[in-house]
Amino acid sequence: MSNEPKKSEKERICPSCRMAISVLATKCRFCGEEVGKPKEEQRELSINDLGGESIQHRAPSGSVMEALESFRVEDAGADDGMDLGSLGEDLDPEASGFNVSSDVSDVFRHGGGDAKKDGNKESSSERIMTVLKVAAVLGVIIAGALTIPKMIESRRAEARDQLVETYVNPAEGIYRSTGSAVDALKAAVEAVGIVDDAANRKILADMTLLVLAEVNGKLNARPWNFQILSEASSIASQAANHHPTNPDIIALNEQVRQDTLDYRLVYMGPTDDGRAKFKENKPGAQTQVYGEGDLLANRFRITQIIGRRQVKMVDEKRGNRALICELGFGPK
Repeated sequence: MSNEPKKSEKERICPSCRMAISVLATKCRFCGEEVGKPKEEQRELSINDLGGESIQHRAPSGSVMEALESFRVEDAGADDGMDLGSLGEDLDPEASGFNVSSDVSDVFRHGGGDAKKDGNKESSSERIMTVLKVAAVLGVIIAGALTIPKMIESRRAEARDQLVETYVNPAEGIYRSTGSAVDALKAAVEAVGIVDDAANRKILADMTLLVLAEVNGKLNARPWNFQILSEASSIASQAANHHPTNPDIIALNEQVRQDTLDYRLVYMGPTDDGRAKFKENKPGAQTQVYGEGDLLANRFRITQIIGRRQVKMVDEKRGNRALICELGFGPK
């Protein structure tokens, strides 16, 4: 009996001499070494081997032609007599104008066109509802934007009407109780800011006239001194702060400013020939010499030079008000 293994027998490699021996051999026929009991091969059992039912799962095909061919084979001999083979042959992916591979994949992936349509319908409905909600909110906002300003203006008008009926201008009462025209002017300006009507404007005009009269009275005062001029300057300055746009008050302040400058001229003493030296209060002004009858600063007329220490004059701008200048000082 030959030691050659049958052709149908499976072989394995001897771990000692690396020669091919029968898979069932326990001893190598070449080197005589024990090779041990052969191991059982790993078996792969199918569902049929185990007695179960074989279920075919159809995987999506990336090709329309393959899918059609598969259906044609399975449905061969059907009663409807449709020839899917010829249908597949007539389909030309390039002539159809769309990517058939990607379209089929999309159908399997998304569960078919009907599902996609239902999803689109649902999405469209949601978008419409969202738009309607936004439109409703915008409508409320626009309605409020149009209505609220009118309501506010109406409330303001009602408040103004009520204020006009109840508001009492305090300016005249302040003047009667304190005698201060400038304080009354301030109250009159504030009253016009609260209720701007004809009555309050008339009171403001009256208080302005009172301020003008008070300041002019001090500018033309007899006897006169620098304290009176300082009081006139203070009142005119406050009036300009309270009522800065009134042209009469602006002109009044200019008069006070000019009087303050003019009255600061200084008598510097007599000359050898009996005339008087004066220096006007002007930037860069030089000492000037004047005799009796001469006019200083376009307003002071010298009437008498008395010795070395006094000069008499009148202010023609203030009704020929009599003034005296002493050595080193101005008019008083």
